[in-house]
Amino acid sequence: GATGFQSGIADDDRLLGAQPRLKGKASYDGHVIQVAEAQLQGSAGNASGTGTLDNAGVVNVKFDWSAKGPLEIGPLEMSGAAKGSGGLTGTLANPRADLIADFDSFDLPYVPLTNAHATLTFVKGPEDTNGAFTLAGTSRYGPARGASSFKFVPNGLQLTALDAVAGGAHVQGAVALLGGEPSSADLNVTLAPGAFMSRGAATAHLTIADAPGG
Repeated sequence: GATGFQSGIADDDRLLGAQPRLKGKASYDGHVIQVAEAQLQGSAGNASGTGTLDNAGVVNVKFDWSAKGPLEIGPLEMSGAAKGSGGLTGTLANPRADLIADFDSFDLPYVPLTNAHATLTFVKGPEDTNGAFTLAGTSRYGPARGASSFKFVPNGLQLTALDAVAGGAHVQGAVALLGGEPSSADLNVTLAPGAFMSRGAATAHLTIADAPGG
C-alpha cells in the first residue's frame, strides 16, 4: 500500500488515511478486461468490486463500500457509519452510475435523520439533467423523504422536479444552489405543525430571482 498518501481532498484523506491498501486480480483476453477482485482499504473506509470493460467501451462494474463519519456531502453532514453498494454500466461515452447508501444518521438542517437510505444516479436525462437522487429516513417528527433530478452548472447545482416532505413541510418545485446558497427558486410550500411551526397550517409560493450580476 501507499505510505504518506494525500489526495488534497479532506474527506478522502480521512477515509483512506496515510497508508491505503489496494489489491486486485484482473485479466485481458484480447476482447474484455475482467477484474475478478479489487479491494481498497483505508483507515475509515473500504470498498470492493468486480467488473468488466470490453474493447467497444461497454462497462459493467459492481461494488460495495463502507465508511465511518463524519463525512460532508455538499452542505450536509453524515455522522456515524454508512454502507452501501453501487454500479457502473453503459459505455465509456454514455455511462450510468448508481449508488445506494444507508446512513446511521444524516444531519439535514432543522430535521436530522436517523436510519437514512439514499439513492443517487448519474445518467443523462430529460432537459439535460445529470441524474437524480432520493433520500428517506426517520426524524423526531416522523418519516421524511425527498427526491429530485439534478444538473451540474458552473459553481453549483440545479434541482428540478423537487418533492420533499419532512418536519411538517412539503416542498415542490425547482431551486438553484450556487456556492452552497440558493440563487434562484420556484417552490410551492405547505407547512403543518412540526419543525417549522408549532400549530396551524400555511401555504406559500416562494420565488427567488437570480438578478444580473448576482
